[in-house]
Amino acid sequence: MSFVPLIWIAIGGSFAVVWLIHYIPIHSTAFGRSWSPRLAFCRLLEPLDAVMTLFLVCGAWVGLTSAVIGIGMMVYNVTTGIGISMGVLITKKVLLPRWKASYQRLLADRASVMI
Repeated sequence: MSFVPLIWIAIGGSFAVVWLIHYIPIHSTAFGRSWSPRLAFCRLLEPLDAVMTLFLVCGAWVGLTSAVIGIGMMVYNVTTGIGISMGVLITKKVLLPRWKASYQRLLADRASVMI
């Protein structure tokens, strides 16, 4: 496998992380308390990223991730791990501040409506 498909795999992994988080609602009310499921899930991104990357990389060494093990599969797993880590980095550095600001605006708007 050449390097270009591996780059596309990494970009796809990054896109998948960001895209799936966009489906989580920014605001929810549970038990009479307002909270943000999206911001709560973003706190779990770093541990999930570490576990997934370790499983992809170290699991390939022991044969847990695939039936066929070789240098090509190892490179594939590493680039997938890099893509997922980049998606987490983009989410934490770029999107999380935007989501926090929009959540605060949403809470302020709801508070002004209630007054």
